[in-house]
Amino acid sequence: MQTKPRTPDAKTMVTATATTTSPWQVRLAVLSLALSLYGCGMETAATAAAAAKLQVQQAQAAQQQLEAVKQQLEQANAQLEARKQSMDAASQ
Repeated sequence: MQTKPRTPDAKTMVTATATTTSPWQVRLAVLSLALSLYGCGMETAATAAAAAKLQVQQAQAAQQQLEAVKQQLEQANAQLEARKQSMDAASQ
């Protein structure tokens, strides 16, 4: 005689599928979550620091370009003033 397979009832299903966690497993999970989030924060901070350093370098390069343009303008103004004086002297 064959026996029918027994269909588990709801209480048996819950008991069979329920898992128990020990305190050290919870602590380990919290610690790993905290470390992963800390790692993301460190990566974000490092990226922000790199971006800030790049912006400082760009600002320094722009300042150097500004100084170069100022020098070129001063030279051009000096040349114009010299031409103006030589033309005034020639016209007298």
